[in-house]
Amino acid sequence: MKKFNKIFLIIIIVFAIINIINVTNVKAMINSVDYKPDELIEDNDALTFAGKMIGGFQAVGNIVSILALVLVGIKYMLGSIEEKAEFKQTMIYYIIGAILVFAISNISYIIYNFAQDL
Repeated sequence: MKKFNKIFLIIIIVFAIINIINVTNVKAMINSVDYKPDELIEDNDALTFAGKMIGGFQAVGNIVSILALVLVGIKYMLGSIEEKAEFKQTMIYYIIGAILVFAISNISYIIYNFAQDL
């Protein structure tokens, strides 16, 4: 097992060195005169599609997180005393998962709105 760890560490170091060498050798050929940000065209079809996708993602995320919390609550209420004691130990993971699903779906919508205002 130690031999595998040493080989894995060597491979990671080699990839890191190759990555550093490649990044330092990049020379950008950008002419600031050619860059005209006023000529950017807004793609309304892509924006509406992205808005629909994020809206659907947000709706599914909200529904899944709320249903998970409801099912966890029902399972806790209907359980016996022994089941409640066991369930209290794992309930925190269900709640954290539901909160993360809810937060991620809403944060994506906030980022979309922020990017659209730019």
